[in-house]
Amino acid sequence: MSRAALKREYAPLMVWLLLIVVIVAALFAQWPRLQQATDATRVKLLTQTLWRSAVSLRQKWEIENKPVDASLGGIHYSFTEKGWPVVSHNGRIDCGKTWVLLSSRIQPVKYTKVVEKNEVRSIYYNSCYYQLEDGKGVALFYENETIFISNFLTPFQE
Repeated sequence: MSRAALKREYAPLMVWLLLIVVIVAALFAQWPRLQQATDATRVKLLTQTLWRSAVSLRQKWEIENKPVDASLGGIHYSFTEKGWPVVSHNGRIDCGKTWVLLSSRIQPVKYTKVVEKNEVRSIYYNSCYYQLEDGKGVALFYENETIFISNFLTPFQE
């Protein structure tokens, strides 16, 4: 087989190989940005899940004629004056049980660390800051008898 015939036979293969190399190089170049966007989306979805659970329990409180307390999945909780769920122990929010109550029951998300703080936001409730594996986190606090859940995408600070 002549050189010209070999070049014609392997030319499409070389084009495909070059195309694959370019695509892989582009993915490696964009990977950090893609990873950041994925992390931000994951934390945002987690925050929305926690919020929807709190809203669902508040709606249940309204439907059931505003009971003083309730239980779900073995977790006993009470309500604020405005009907938001509160899991407390010795006058403080039990951050661990609150996480279990509000996080997904299908596949709960793990956190690596929780920090409880007393802040000016509320004289009755402490705030809970949950650190996720990657240093991002979720804050849960009460202000004016209303629950607030927010995410932060900066490194976790105490």
